[in-house]
Order: sequence, then C-alpha cells, then structure tokens
Amino acid sequence: MKKLNFTLIILLSLSFVISGCKKDENNTEVTITLQNQVGQILSYRNVYVFDNELSGAEAANPAFADTYRQTDNYGIAYFGISDIYDVGAWDGSKVLYFKFISKDLNDDYYVAGEIDISVAKGDIINKIILLE
Repeated sequence: MKKLNFTLIILLSLSFVISGCKKDENNTEVTITLQNQVGQILSYRNVYVFDNELSGAEAANPAFADTYRQTDNYGIAYFGISDIYDVGAWDGSKVLYFKFISKDLNDDYYVAGEIDISVAKGDIINKIILLE
C-alpha cells in the first residue's frame, strides 16, 4: 500500500511538472522602445497599435487605433497582444502596425515613427521605433 501511495504521489508530481512546461500560446507580447535619431529614449509618450494598414489622414489619426500604451521611464511600451486581440482565433501570424503619432505646428497629426510587425500566437517580440 505504501508503494502504491508513493507511486501515485510521484506520478501526480510528474504530471504537474510536465503540464507546467507547456508553452502558453495565448501569452503573446510586443514591447516597443521609442528612440530618436541620436538614440535618446522618449519616455511617457503614446505608441498606438492598428490591426490594419490605413492610408491618408486615417493612418495618422489616433482615433482609428485599436489601443495605445504609454512608454515608461525607459522609453518602453508594453503590449499584451493576447489582452487586446483574440490571438486564439488567428490562423498563423498577423501583421500589426505600431505607430508614434505626433502633431505639427498646425495641430495636424502625422506619423513620426512606425514599424510593422508580424505577430503569431505565443510570440514575445521586442522592437524599436526610430523617429523620423
């Protein structure tokens, strides 16, 4: 009986260890670092994400973004993609469009820096947007 209990405990422990090693495909993350041309980081600025490519005035309008994140003290914006989109429904990868949008002297929006990233379920991606 003691041998059976010991064997059951070992098998149960082993099943916990094995199940804990599975890749969590729904944990999909993108971090964007915002830098200017001389390498200085830009803290406390908004980075926007779009799930489709827009053109014209819509491409630079934050109102058309799916969401945004503010860069932290180190110039990094953290996007939990699985919190924003239903990555479980994706078939393969999806291109997401990350943009830093600013305003000119006429108070018109423009894209000051952007990057298009192909993202798949379970990806952990770190990229830099260099301002133009």
